[in-house]
Amino acid sequence: MQNLWTRSELFKALNISNAAMIKGLKQLNDAGLFSFSGKNAANGKPEKLYKFSDLPKRWQTKIADKIREQQTKQAETDENGAGRNDVTTERRNDDIKSGGVAGSEKSLAVAVKCKYGGTVKENLMLACVAFIEGRGMGVSVEDAIKAAREKYGVSRSTCYNWLRAVKGAPDEENGQVKDITGEVIDFKVKTHTTCSDAIEFMVGTFLQNQRVTKQLIIERTIEKANKEGWRVGSKPTLYGILANIIKQITPALVLKNGGTTAFTKSVAPLMKRNLLAYNSLEVIVGDQHIWDYFIQHEGKVYRPECYVFVDMGSRMIVGFKMTLEHYNSMDVASALYEACRFGIPEAIYTDMGKPELSKYVEQMCRNLEGLCTFTDFGRINDMQIPGMEDLVKSEGAEDIYFNHVQHLVAIGRRPNSKPIEGYFSIIERKMKDVTGGVGYAKKVDDPDENLRLIAAAEKLKKNGGLLTLDEFMQCVFKVFSWWNEHLVSTDKIIPYKRFFANLEQHPRPIPDDYHFDFMLLPEKEVSVRSSQISVNGFVYYHHELSRYSSNYAKNKKVLVKFHPDDPERVHIFDAHTKEYLGMPEIVNKINPKDPEQVAKWMETQKHLQKLWRNFIDRYEPKGESLKVKQVASKAEKMAAAAERQEEVKRIVKESKKKISQKEADLIFLNGKEA
Repeated sequence: MQNLWTRSELFKALNISNAAMIKGLKQLNDAGLFSFSGKNAANGKPEKLYKFSDLPKRWQTKIADKIREQQTKQAETDENGAGRNDVTTERRNDDIKSGGVAGSEKSLAVAVKCKYGGTVKENLMLACVAFIEGRGMGVSVEDAIKAAREKYGVSRSTCYNWLRAVKGAPDEENGQVKDITGEVIDFKVKTHTTCSDAIEFMVGTFLQNQRVTKQLIIERTIEKANKEGWRVGSKPTLYGILANIIKQITPALVLKNGGTTAFTKSVAPLMKRNLLAYNSLEVIVGDQHIWDYFIQHEGKVYRPECYVFVDMGSRMIVGFKMTLEHYNSMDVASALYEACRFGIPEAIYTDMGKPELSKYVEQMCRNLEGLCTFTDFGRINDMQIPGMEDLVKSEGAEDIYFNHVQHLVAIGRRPNSKPIEGYFSIIERKMKDVTGGVGYAKKVDDPDENLRLIAAAEKLKKNGGLLTLDEFMQCVFKVFSWWNEHLVSTDKIIPYKRFFANLEQHPRPIPDDYHFDFMLLPEKEVSVRSSQISVNGFVYYHHELSRYSSNYAKNKKVLVKFHPDDPERVHIFDAHTKEYLGMPEIVNKINPKDPEQVAKWMETQKHLQKLWRNFIDRYEPKGESLKVKQVASKAEKMAAAAERQEEVKRIVKESKKKISQKEADLIFLNGKEA
């Protein structure tokens, strides 16, 4: 098919006579391309030329159909004369391609000619498909289709439809989304009034501008169609097409608006994980939970929270900490502390919350690497920790020494990434059965609604309609016990049975409570005053703290490791050398009217004084007494001055001749020297 067309040739091919219809088309003004034809050839003026690919697509199609119809009639005439149907069919398709086709295209044309009957449209389809299929090495389907569109004047979607009709789906379709099976995901719409280019433009505009009205999208589509020469239906037709397409492409809208997270939550298939692949304490999953209840404690209304650790493989609850306030790093640490009583886990799996990522929790994970981390508190051999010898020699000591605890973090806003998220809904349903629904009030996102819920809870508190903290805790323990003993229907296991059975086969190291204190307890530096320290509202005394008291002490602070829930579990260290000092005892206020309490405290003072007196008596005799010039005190200086003044007055009185004060003072000094 020729590439350059004159105006008269367009008139003839399109069967039009109105010159205004081609007004505005892009003209080729290069003089070297001008040709002389038609009526303008008589006067010697060049006729304007138009490039075939610049014509409207509907014109390209109409011209191609007309030319091919003429070529088909000529081919049929030749066929009747020669009597060779298969050869004339090949020749006919050679004419369609204007320059010959490959042997594969000829055989394809013959096969499809026999199937479809060889109409003009089908012959065009054959030529287009054969052109695409006959692309050279390294040429993609998309590039071949682009060339076919220019060659045959058809749309991209038409090329794909013809490929599917003749050869099935193409082996590659660049730019289209494919699912996991390799099939192309696309929308399906049937219309005889609107061309595929207009539909694709409308869909693309909708995907880019979902906040604008559909009316505006359709108006822009009609404007674009008029400009490009596309075939479109009426506005109601376009509304129906767009509405039909939107119903089919909702996953694309979710992916476009919400991204990967939203798509994973609502569209993508959930991953079914076999949690039985995990051994006990291989991974424990931690999460915070806000209870759907209001309770009362010491005259106030609270919505309690908790932090829970669950073993991944068995689903057994291994660590738990309740709190009346918003959870913090101490609550996470306390729950982890309880979980470690069953053994040191290989990894913990938490959210990206601030308490979970705190320095304290990371410190706990580092300390759980093994006994080597005790070097932070001085050399382990010099600390004389009870049970150390047995621990080092016990089975699994090598694991304790070298293993470390990984801290895995879940991806934000993906509740399906942590299985514990779904457990709380089951626990809440069971909790409602145990509590009878007393104080039940599910938390909502609306802050005003939450205020109304709190006000209603205050009224219930006055009428005794809320559970106390102790009563609520008893219900929680019942529910957690039920959870550890219930049958998990998905895997047919009972959590606690599976946990301990697997733990027996794959044991984890378990240091004693003494070592837990050094590994897991929080720490901070506190000041020492009068051999005492204050930690979390409690006052503690230890005789070693006397080293850090008085103005002579170089260091007046010590490092304290304490248990948040057990005030008697407190250890003190030197803040600089990390030397272990001991466990102080709690000091309570005494009744000054009680002579026994007063006497007992005075005994403590005397005992500390005795310790240091013994120190003096032990070391003082080993030294040497060095005589040094004594420095007179201020009182001694004043007394000496007064004595001198009295003596000078006496000398003046007893003198036989009259002398001055100065002479008398000199007589005093001479007499003193004599």
